[in-house]
Amino acid sequence: MGHIAIITDRDHIIAVAGNSKKEYMDKRVSKILEKMMEDRESITLNEGDTMYPITLEEGEEVGYTAQVISPIITQGDPIGSVIICSKDAGVNMGEVEEKIAATASSFLSKQMEQ
Repeated sequence: MGHIAIITDRDHIIAVAGNSKKEYMDKRVSKILEKMMEDRESITLNEGDTMYPITLEEGEEVGYTAQVISPIITQGDPIGSVIICSKDAGVNMGEVEEKIAATASSFLSKQMEQ
């Protein structure tokens, strides 16, 4: 896909795929991301939308051009999230990225139930 893929638990980023590993790994998740997990809310944002900070350290200007965020829900409780994001201009997240994030969330949820 060429995007950044991030897996979080409820508090920290635990896995990163893409060229920004050092920028994200082991960082605390933002308050907005914590609330999205608590609300069990999936979201897709593209250019023109207000992007959400992923880490607590990020300010208002996060630099993303597109994001898909899908919570990981196990036995009714949010335990983390799957994030696909991009900082490249002209990138739009669509149905494919939404399905990938949802599938990854579902898979991780099932793994944690075992």
